[in-house]
Amino acid sequence: MADAVNLVYKDIERKKPSSFFLINAYSVSLTEKMVNYRKLLQNNDRNLIDGKSIVILLNRFRKSKVRFSQIRGVDFTREILKTFPTQKSIFLLGSSIENLKRLMEIFKNEYPNLEISGTFSPPYEIEWLSYIDSAIDQIEKARACLVLVSLGTPKQDFVAREIAARLNIVTVSIGAAFDFISLNVPECPKWMQSIGLEWFFRLMMEPRRLWRRYLIESPKIIKLFIVKRI
Repeated sequence: MADAVNLVYKDIERKKPSSFFLINAYSVSLTEKMVNYRKLLQNNDRNLIDGKSIVILLNRFRKSKVRFSQIRGVDFTREILKTFPTQKSIFLLGSSIENLKRLMEIFKNEYPNLEISGTFSPPYEIEWLSYIDSAIDQIEKARACLVLVSLGTPKQDFVAREIAARLNIVTVSIGAAFDFISLNVPECPKWMQSIGLEWFFRLMMEPRRLWRRYLIESPKIIKLFIVKRI
């Protein structure tokens, strides 16, 4: 975790445009049917493993002395918020206006030295190309050096990469971290995380929204590892 956070800060200092993607089983499964998404991930050099199942499969099937470990999106986000340099600022992209306001209040209490230079809540379920110019304009005016993007997979990764490329800054795709931090969505208990059942907990919390992701799409990763040895 610390190495990944430090890499974010190094990229900021070097003014290296980069996008940190947090990859899980659902992300990988989508690459089978979305060629553009597969190319996006393949051409990115800042991919972090968010999914427990990927860690298990990599350590099982990859012939490497390196042992892979999980970096949960919300934990990664909290560590950045806690250690972010006081001379620089962060821009928040995603979630609802109400939730962003709630986050700002939480950040004031928990991270008093953190500077949030702006927020942007995009229209719900609207194609990202329709608002990307407006978002980039606000980020540029805010002079942020890091953008936390919470728009869901795979949209957030396309948006994060576009912002990084056009503004020469660092972006991090953080999944549902905003919802967890604001307590808008319950976070999985530690004991369930440790045995790889976070997916089951999230499915129980939001079955109508997540049933397809966890019961149909994510299991496809097993085939990809065993048959294609990705």
